[in-house]
Amino acid sequence: MSDRYYGLTSSLPHLSIGEGIDFRLVRMPISRDSLKSRLKSLSPRDLEQIKAIIDFQQGLYAITDITDRQVCDMLMQTISKLTTPGVLQLFMATTEIWVIMEALHQRHQGMQYVLPPIPLAAHIRRNWAHPDFTLASRFSWLPTARELLENQKILDLERYIDQIRWQIPDKLGITDPFSFEAVVAYVGKWEILYRWNQVSQQRGQQRFDELVESVLQGAL
Repeated sequence: MSDRYYGLTSSLPHLSIGEGIDFRLVRMPISRDSLKSRLKSLSPRDLEQIKAIIDFQQGLYAITDITDRQVCDMLMQTISKLTTPGVLQLFMATTEIWVIMEALHQRHQGMQYVLPPIPLAAHIRRNWAHPDFTLASRFSWLPTARELLENQKILDLERYIDQIRWQIPDKLGITDPFSFEAVVAYVGKWEILYRWNQVSQQRGQQRFDELVESVLQGAL
C-alpha cells in the first residue's frame, strides 16, 4: 500500500455493473470532469502514463480515417511511455485482447494482417489459417469471440470483449486498492462504463452504428 494513492483511491466511488454484466448504466458514478480533477493529485510521471493509455483507448473507438498501421504505431508509442512495470503488465494484457480481435476482424474481412511488432502478433502471423490462431488454450474466450464475429453479432461481441477486459485486474492479482496499478485499473473500467453509457444514449448510437457498419461491410 502507498500513502501517495490512499487519498485518491478512497475518494473514488465504487464501479459496479448491473446484473448479468450489463455495462449500460443509467447514470455514471462519477463524471469525466470529476475524475480528471481527482487524477490531478497524481505525480507528473503517473499522469503521463494514464494519459497515454486513455489517449490510445479513445483513439481506438473514435470514428476516424485512422489506418491499422497508424493504430499499431500509436500502440508502440503508448508502450514506450509506460514506466511502471505493473501498469505495463495491465496494458499489455489489454493489448493482447485488442491484437487478437484486430486479427480476427482483418481475417474476417479478407484483409492482409497488419499487427504491431510484439511476440503475440508474430505467433498469429505464423498461425493465420488456424481458426483460433492456436491460441484457444491460452485465451479461452477466443472461440466464443470468433463465433460472435462470424455470426455478425457485433453488439454481443463488443459486450463480451469488455467483460473480458473488466476481469483483467483480478486475473493479474491486483488486489491492493491503494496502488497506482489500482488507479489505472479503475480508469480502465471507468472508460468501459462510459463508452457503454454513451452507446445507450441517442448521441452515442450513431457512433456505434458506424462501427457496426464498418465491420459488416467486410462480410458483404
